[in-house]
Amino acid sequence: MPKRAAKPSEPVPHVRPRHEVLGVEPGLPGYRRGCKCTPCRTANRDRMRAWRASKKADEGLPAEVPVPPSDTKPAELILLKDLPKGDIFNALVEELPAADGAYIFQRTVSAMVRQAALLLDNADKIDRLDLISTMQIRILDGLKRLEPPRSPNHLGESGPTVEQILAAIQGDSQDGD
Repeated sequence: MPKRAAKPSEPVPHVRPRHEVLGVEPGLPGYRRGCKCTPCRTANRDRMRAWRASKKADEGLPAEVPVPPSDTKPAELILLKDLPKGDIFNALVEELPAADGAYIFQRTVSAMVRQAALLLDNADKIDRLDLISTMQIRILDGLKRLEPPRSPNHLGESGPTVEQILAAIQGDSQDGD
């Protein structure tokens, strides 16, 4: 079994402390220059103990920041059912086709569009002007989803179908060329 080195707390009699060899004072100056004798280690231990205590005191609770009393009353709770129906909501209800359930989620999308219109009508009353553009986009998206599905041969606002474009390119037009 190898010999164990002497514990740092036990002085070694035949070795002079480094602070004596370097000619510096015992304590922190000696410890900083590599001396590990008892007085130098004790000085460093005391310094570190004081530093940790100051750090612990600094990490305590943050200073309290005084909050000035508010002269405004808290915001009232506003429910959607309490909001008045405005021009956008009324126009939407008049022009929105009746949800007949012909395709999936038709009733749900129309209800969401009506709620978005209600919020858009009352954005200024509920102090949420940031909702205006979001609700406008939601209404337009809902109206696109409420369009009835088109048949593949339908030639409407979307223009000709892919088959009709290919036929025209190949010269198979029905104009009698």
